[in-house]
Amino acid sequence: MPGPSVPPSDADMLAMASAFDVLPYSSTRPGISQVRVERRNGVDHPESWAIVSMGDNLTRAGYWEWERSPSSRSEEFLEQARWSSAREAIDFARQHLATYPSGYNTEQDPGLRRASAGASPLS
Repeated sequence: MPGPSVPPSDADMLAMASAFDVLPYSSTRPGISQVRVERRNGVDHPESWAIVSMGDNLTRAGYWEWERSPSSRSEEFLEQARWSSAREAIDFARQHLATYPSGYNTEQDPGLRRASAGASPLS
């Protein structure tokens, strides 16, 4: 009978993680959507990270861009909406979210969600 298995270390568990909550969903903050950093793996981009909220990706220009299906994503979109590490994406997301005023409603801001409405510069 094999001995007890050794649980993975914190560093090993972090290496296996595929998503991090940057702004968790909270029922006490209506209108503020959950923001996550998620691992993305692709053929041309073996490992990259995306900042995601309600099906949109935050771009380096600070706009929320609708994430199309993989075969419909342009190279420009991938360059603007992907980060090479979770740390880089988390830092960018935190800096960006810190610019939102107190009580800000991410779901109702047409300026920051303009890309979802079809006015995308990366289409």
